[in-house]
Amino acid sequence: ERALGRSITDVFAELDPEPVGAASLAQVYRGRLGDGRCVAVKVLYPGIERLVRTDLRLLRILLWLDGLYLGYSLRPIYDELARNVPLEIDLVHEAQAMEQMAAQLRDEPRVVIPRVVREHTRRQVLVMDWIEGIKVTDVAGLHAAGIDAQVIADVLSDSYCRQMLVEGFFHADPHPGNLFALPGNRLAIVDFGLTKRLSEEFRQALAKVARATYTHDTAGIVD
Repeated sequence: ERALGRSITDVFAELDPEPVGAASLAQVYRGRLGDGRCVAVKVLYPGIERLVRTDLRLLRILLWLDGLYLGYSLRPIYDELARNVPLEIDLVHEAQAMEQMAAQLRDEPRVVIPRVVREHTRRQVLVMDWIEGIKVTDVAGLHAAGIDAQVIADVLSDSYCRQMLVEGFFHADPHPGNLFALPGNRLAIVDFGLTKRLSEEFRQALAKVARATYTHDTAGIVD
């Protein structure tokens, strides 16, 4: 309510107080807006920003000590985490990433990205379309629902190859809790707290090494 600047009853017709999912930084609740739309409501844990800052400071010290022991610097690992982890606790940034991915894959009907409800999204609260799907690892559940697990696997690999090798912007947290199969052999991707945009030079090099690997082009891999 502090984040929204309004009471819960002003925003939601219904909001289940029991979370449907919990992770290290936030919890997700199921709700319904006044217009009848079913939504997922992602809420950061109170005080998580301070905890993240503290953890990063401790990590910097530990990696520095580890580097002294190993004889080489682990600073690049810290720098990567320090750039990206704070973005995971900015749900406006996550909303922007979802919209960018949806635009990037707008010509791919096999992949579903939840729509953001912008008017109710803030730095600490993200409201988006509710996705009712089956975890991609639940093969028995897929078969029972008439979904072809092999087709879902193909869509999954096609989508991530396109994201990384063609577009250079990808969803960087592809675990089963974030990947759901939908009727019609479609794939839903959720939780865009962690995404990555590759430089054009790196994307091209990654595409070349992938092609060289699959064509057994040893010289190409070395290059």
